[in-house]
Amino acid sequence: MLLIYAHILNELSLSVNFVSLFFFGPCTILFIFLFTKKDNSHYPLHTKVSAILLSPIIEEVICREIAYNSDYVLVSYILGTIIFIFFLFAFDFKSIIYFLCMSSLLFLLREQSGSVLNSILLHMMMNLTIIYRK
Repeated sequence: MLLIYAHILNELSLSVNFVSLFFFGPCTILFIFLFTKKDNSHYPLHTKVSAILLSPIIEEVICREIAYNSDYVLVSYILGTIIFIFFLFAFDFKSIIYFLCMSSLLFLLREQSGSVLNSILLHMMMNLTIIYRK
């Protein structure tokens, strides 16, 4: 198990592309505001920490890094999107379409920037926006 973990860390590309983030960030946040409704739920601190910090790291490393293969970009996109939708238990039509769009934006950012760190940061911004939306 430790060898697998070390191999994954060794293979990760962790460079930040601020230009891409400044393009994809506002597009994604606008998408969230246009296609989601306000949620007046009050989340406990551990849920906020998990949603904003932990989940994006885990989901992006699995869906956009481990499932990624530059030789088979379309297959990587399809596999990563299916895994992403299953992780989020999104099985109704509206949720599938929403998370398909989110996954597409995250994948495009990963593909364009060449680094999973950018999609992790964008995913964190998305979850932060959803949780603290007023």
